[in-house]
Amino acid sequence: MSKELTGDDLVKLNISESLFALTDNDRVARLAVVGIGRVLFRHHKNGNGWRAVFDAHVVEIRHVVDWLTSAVVDGDDWLLRVDSKERPLKLMKMHSIPQLVAEADKAFAKKMQKVGAGPALPGDERLHMTLADGYSIVRMLSPQALDRESSVMQHCVGLGSYDHHLEGDRFALYSLRDHLNRPHATMEVEIASRTLVQLRGKQNEMPVAKYLKALAPFVEAEGLNSGETAEMGFVIGKGSIVHHVSEIPDAAEFDRTLVLRGYGDDPEDIRLPSGIRVEGDLDIGRGFEGIFSSSATVSGDVHARGLNIPDISAGFRFGGGLHFEGSWVGDLPAGLHIRGDLVLKHCRKVVLPRGLVIDGDLDLTQADVEELPDDIVIRGNLHAGDSTLRRLPEGVSVGGAVFLGGTKQIEEIPAGFSVGGNLMLRDSSVRLIGEGVSVGGMVSVNAAIAAELEVDASAEIVGGLYFRPTAQARNFEGRSTMPADEFRLLKEPEVIPVRRGATFG
Repeated sequence: MSKELTGDDLVKLNISESLFALTDNDRVARLAVVGIGRVLFRHHKNGNGWRAVFDAHVVEIRHVVDWLTSAVVDGDDWLLRVDSKERPLKLMKMHSIPQLVAEADKAFAKKMQKVGAGPALPGDERLHMTLADGYSIVRMLSPQALDRESSVMQHCVGLGSYDHHLEGDRFALYSLRDHLNRPHATMEVEIASRTLVQLRGKQNEMPVAKYLKALAPFVEAEGLNSGETAEMGFVIGKGSIVHHVSEIPDAAEFDRTLVLRGYGDDPEDIRLPSGIRVEGDLDIGRGFEGIFSSSATVSGDVHARGLNIPDISAGFRFGGGLHFEGSWVGDLPAGLHIRGDLVLKHCRKVVLPRGLVIDGDLDLTQADVEELPDDIVIRGNLHAGDSTLRRLPEGVSVGGAVFLGGTKQIEEIPAGFSVGGNLMLRDSSVRLIGEGVSVGGMVSVNAAIAAELEVDASAEIVGGLYFRPTAQARNFEGRSTMPADEFRLLKEPEVIPVRRGATFG
């Protein structure tokens, strides 16, 4: 009977599976677990989250795996110096990703000195595709071709790291060459799935813009699509037409989600298109914020996190929600109708326009926002926990729940305010539920401050009150829940009957 994995054992298994996915060689994978895996697990134990570290450093981690592959192929001496558990001592001394990368760089630099950059011999490489402006795509076919590529590009496609990709038809290794046959970008492609696994310029950096632009016809002809394709700034338009994000034409059409991010050059080199149509979501990264000031039509949601977003043009139309977490947001147009969620979590200096209608949720969690328009319509939930919101407008209706936990300036739920779901007041400063307030669910309030909460006689709370336990109080009047009418009775001042004096006769 197998033991169910829990806690740290499950984390170790997940780390191992992620590293094994980076190589087909079991020995290399085991070495990666010893070196890289131990570092990732240490991040987990320190509470930093190993997956976030893995995703942020995946290029460096691949570089380290390439070094381990080269070491296995060449039979490097350090592999023989092991501890009692057959773990190489060199890897056991590694305590960080930068330390592993530095060791890999040192090893590759030493090996690179032995590799020449002489002319290609027959059978080393084959012309795969001719491009504009004298560029071409060459497929590398021999270890010698890979070594020459490494020597010029100063990365690790050679030196034995990728020689196994030359066997069989699963992978192909390509090089972008200019009219003098000088390499400028190296690509690893998984043939059957048409996946661009890696695309690297000199010293493992992103290729410069002009080389990425030159590669667009190759990406289109091969039908390549992957996270790496998007990371390098290639976007696929309607009819499988490939554009580079730096030169998308006006009125271009996209029949899937469009990602405008991952472009590494100076944002001034980016040409912002006008009038594009996107039949999916739009995901915007740094350098593309200006697209909000032009006309565009997006059928789905718009995502732009951590950016300085300008005023949104009335010609920028979208059919879903706006997700602007952690951004500075310019003016939203008056009368804006959002057919999804409006997410302004962690945003600075938020000013909501009059006439705003939100079919989904409004998320103002930890947002710098002072007030809601008095004519706002929120059909979903209102999340305003830990925000700087100062007041709620009278008579506004929220279709779902309202979360005000951690708000320190709102002291009352004003007259006529309507909540379709629960009203969550935990850790808030609210002490009054006003006249005519309607709550379709329950009101949740800290048990320790329940005695300070006043509920107007005309307020309707369908689900009653729930007293959230705190360190100061586990309940209120010995109860964890209570109907609103009973709560009001308990809160009324005690009436002491007047005793009449005794009389004769």
